[in-house]
Amino acid sequence: REFNDRLLALLPSGYPPGVCRSAAPPPGALSMLDCGANADAPAPTTARYTLFSDGQTLAAAMDQLIAGLAVQICPGNYASPGPWRKTATPEVAAGTLVCGTRQNTIPTVGWTLDSAMMLAVIQAAPPGRADLEQLYTWWSTHS
Repeated sequence: REFNDRLLALLPSGYPPGVCRSAAPPPGALSMLDCGANADAPAPTTARYTLFSDGQTLAAAMDQLIAGLAVQICPGNYASPGPWRKTATPEVAAGTLVCGTRQNTIPTVGWTLDSAMMLAVIQAAPPGRADLEQLYTWWSTHS
């Protein structure tokens, strides 16, 4: 319960009550939430937020995500995978960002928030309803 509460506090704004549900976390993770559509998202989306206990398991989970994607350069010509930075602290990398598609049809944006040991993934659901640029735009205002 403590880890679920910590993860809920990290979620971006725009999730209506009850749209995120606790899920069985993978090995090495403390908590995981599967979320339906964010009210601010441009189209129907699903998201998964996972809280890890240490940087090594967080990095391994990001590597696994990257391995399952057809990786693409993020909109705006940002490196993918690559570091991302918050506007307030541009000199400090906040985590790793990756853009791509799953099964060559599902636009996906994944990122880590290293200070919180969180991995987040948002994707279009159903496929074809949102494109990578729309997901990236949502991420850039909610990360």
